[in-house]
Parts: sequence; C-alpha cells; structure tokens
Amino acid sequence: QTETEKAWTWGPFNQRAMLLNGLSYHQQQKYPEAISAYQTAQHYHPNDGHDALASVYAALGKWDLAVNHYRAECNLYPKLPDTWLNLIHTYEQLEQIDNATNIAKQALEQGIRSAELMMRAGHLFQLQNNLEKALEAYGQAQQLDPQNPVVFNNIGAILVRQKKYPEAEKAYLQALQLQPDYSRVYHNLGDLYASMGDTTKALKAYAMFIQAWQGNPRFAKLAEQKINALKNTAPK
Repeated sequence: QTETEKAWTWGPFNQRAMLLNGLSYHQQQKYPEAISAYQTAQHYHPNDGHDALASVYAALGKWDLAVNHYRAECNLYPKLPDTWLNLIHTYEQLEQIDNATNIAKQALEQGIRSAELMMRAGHLFQLQNNLEKALEAYGQAQQLDPQNPVVFNNIGAILVRQKKYPEAEKAYLQALQLQPDYSRVYHNLGDLYASMGDTTKALKAYAMFIQAWQGNPRFAKLAEQKINALKNTAPK
C-alpha cells in the first residue's frame, strides 16, 4: 500500500499501480478502500481490473455487483478460466443453478482447456440430472488431469446412476489406485457392491471407509448402520 501510493507521485501515470494498491487494500480486508482504488484505475483504463473489483464485491456478499464485473471480464478476456469459474461460483452463491450451468456451457464453447472448469461443469450437469453431459465433462477433465482421483470418483458416481455397475467399479478402483486412502470412494464402493448384491465386498468396503474416514463422525456411524443392515439380511 505504501509503495504503490508513492508510485503515483513518480514518473508517467500507470494504472497498474492503482490496481496493486487495490489489491493491497483487499488483502488487508479494507474493502471500501479497495473498491475506490480499483474504480480509480478503471476510470483511466476501463478494460482493466473487473475481475479484481468483482472479487471485492464477492467478499462483501454483493453478489449482483460481482456478477456484473465478472461478466465484463469474461467478455473482455474470454479465454481466462479463473474468471469463468468465479462467475459460476457467484451464481451458485445466489442459488441460481440454471445461470451457473449456462455460464459453464458458454465457457466450454470458448474452447477453454481447464480440468477445474470441466469438473465444475460436470457437477452442474449432474445437479440438473443431465448425466450424459456430466459424464462427458468429467471425461474431458480426466483427459486433462489423469492423475486426479476425484475425477474418477465422480465418473463412478455417474455410472452408478446409469446402473453401469462394472464400469463404475473400474472408475472407483482407478481412484483408489491413485489415492489409496480416499475414504469417500470406499463408501461409494460399499454402496455399489450392496446394489450388486455382493455382501462380502460391500462389508469390506464399508469397513475400509470407517478405517480411513477422518471427517464428521456421523458418516462413520452411517457406514456402521449399513454394515449392520447387511449382516442382518445376509444368508445364515
């Protein structure tokens, strides 16, 4: 903050000093000052700083203003995946899933190669029960980030909903191959094997989940309930 303010008094004017000044205020959570600095920079350079200004409005929960500036940034620089992701997140905060999905579609139409963007799009398609589009998006994410176990877990979840159980099992096992302590996958495998009627594998998967899980204890208790239910219904 101090150095950027000094920079205004030296040499030819450069709006980037004001953008850096706005960032310094943002990092200090001095949001009104950050907004003022970014708006001053845009007075001299209207096509710069929309994403930065939007992020301040988002931090303040002023989602509509954040949307306006993220949209402006996307229109000016349509090949930047982070801005599209920020805009999608903003619509999600507004609980406008249809708008978030439409933005994801627009971003994909720009030909942006981003695994994170593909993952977000897949999740939105999944929420809308568009399983084919979700699987397509996750598949592209997997091509871009083949070492990401979350991608394979998500693919497995879609395949389960499509009742493609052998393919789902393969996807889950690929996720575990990449991350052997990925607890959520063990729970998903337990559900899958239970649906397939393979009680032995289901019990083992749920037990592995309980062993690996480090989150909310209620999920471990849920797995224990599923184990007890399977034991009670298993042939004697």
